[in-house]
Amino acid sequence: MRIHASRQFFIFFGSTHQSRASARSIVICVGSTLSKCISPGLRAAFLVLPSAEGQDAFLKALRSLSLMSPPLATSLVTQWIVDGTASEVLAGIRKESRERLLAASQVLSPVSGSKTSGGIHMWQALPQHWAAQSPADAARREGLVVAPASAFCQGGDVPNAIRISLGGCTRRSELTSALRKLAALLERKPTADDRLLI
Repeated sequence: MRIHASRQFFIFFGSTHQSRASARSIVICVGSTLSKCISPGLRAAFLVLPSAEGQDAFLKALRSLSLMSPPLATSLVTQWIVDGTASEVLAGIRKESRERLLAASQVLSPVSGSKTSGGIHMWQALPQHWAAQSPADAARREGLVVAPASAFCQGGDVPNAIRISLGGCTRRSELTSALRKLAALLERKPTADDRLLI
């Protein structure tokens, strides 16, 4: 079995997590793009193949999608990796991410449990009186955008939670203000408007 895994945010965790599939006879190809962990404008990605076997077939498939990587972005990224700039930028992003996660957990923890992943998103468990889709819709009407757990789950057992992006606000003060608005929304009982289906 061959699995192609996209690990867009793994670099925020500070290590490359070993896959549980490594003990089995599963071939895993891991791809990571710098547009998710360094800068959205860096459309360059790196791929780790488990062995040289299949490399030619993989490169042929890749060439059918794209003839080559963007030369300027690839050159810039390579230089940043070599001279340490990428590590410095990433360290700053990690620090800011930790600060935002801390601020978010302080604002939202009284509402219900929250779970952070070490990246720029957090999962917020919802109080019993909210169903996952309703707060996402109600938040949108308040000018906030959160994603219901159903957007990330296939099948039946969907947790009553929302995913919050902590990276969308430019300033931390804007984020804190938005999180307070969300906390107030979650603390109140849903109104008839919150339950409207359109």
